[in-house]
Amino acid sequence: MFSSEEKQAFAAKMRRNPTKGEAALWHQLKDRKLSGLTFHAQEVICGFIVDFVCFERKLVIEVDGSSHVGREAYDARRTKALEKLGFKVIRFTNHEVSGMTTQTLERMAKDAGLPPGFIAPAPKPARPKKRKRRNARQRRADERYRLTGSYRF
Repeated sequence: MFSSEEKQAFAAKMRRNPTKGEAALWHQLKDRKLSGLTFHAQEVICGFIVDFVCFERKLVIEVDGSSHVGREAYDARRTKALEKLGFKVIRFTNHEVSGMTTQTLERMAKDAGLPPGFIAPAPKPARPKKRKRRNARQRRADERYRLTGSYRF
């Protein structure tokens, strides 16, 4: 169906445009935040593109969104093929990873064989939006508008 190069290119495109659930989960997995485990996003394994994989623990994490509705048979075939290679596949819905990240991480840690009592990292606070810098002419016009109610002289 697709060549290996085409699948690699498609996986790269999917890495650049993740779903909200995938982005939320990736934020928690990247940079070895889950007990020092290295995860890779959108990797091709056995001809299938998996959402996240930890090769150290042979763990595949799938985040199922609306694109998986009606594809249960295909997903089951994929899971079976990956399990034959020794991978453990766990699935989450977009809702689970977007809203309940701590529980999701605890389940992942358990499935990865990490010791009990694992404490998930706290999510980073959102950055405040940077205020756009305005040049001197724009600042004068803003001041004029504030004083007169008009940008005109």
